[in-house]
Amino acid sequence: MVVALASCGVEARDIAVPTPTTDPAPSPGRSSTTTTDPDEGGDGSTTTTEDEPDGSTTTTTEPDLGGGDGGPGDREGNSDEQEEAVFAALEEDCVAGNDRACDLLFLTSPADSDYEDVGGDCGGRGATGLFCAEETQFPGGADDDNPGLEVLADDCVAGDMVACDLLYEIAPLDSDLEALGAQCGDEEGQPVAPSCRVALG
Repeated sequence: MVVALASCGVEARDIAVPTPTTDPAPSPGRSSTTTTDPDEGGDGSTTTTEDEPDGSTTTTTEPDLGGGDGGPGDREGNSDEQEEAVFAALEEDCVAGNDRACDLLFLTSPADSDYEDVGGDCGGRGATGLFCAEETQFPGGADDDNPGLEVLADDCVAGDMVACDLLYEIAPLDSDLEALGAQCGDEEGQPVAPSCRVALG
């Protein structure tokens, strides 16, 4: 901004006056977004939190449908050799017709791996839906009383070790059902590694 100054016999001259600057006010729709994954070793899901102008927050969670780093193949302390044993056992069961094993292989194996391809194709039978087994849900995306999880829990307690591992993978984080899956159906037991399928057959 330029102004003219003339007083007390001083010749008028132009003086440049700095123009004050301010940060633009946020527009009505403006918000900041923070993206985190609360389960560092789990399902690979992405949680997005938006801070709205009115002070409220909106949180959404999007699951990772494949190639995750969680589940029985990534239980704490598992070595690379143990993870390979888990994937190999699941592939064997998947090709033999176990749809739950296919879903578990797809959800837990490395992205773009042969294991993921086998699981995603339901062992060569071809997927007819989002997952091979009807009871499979998004990892962490179902409530404790979800019918599919209840079926897996019942079969896990009855001795189906693949059902236990799948239950551990997809049950809500820190839930009783997740613990039941990790403990291979033994409510009084301890988590089993590298997986129920490998450790207990």
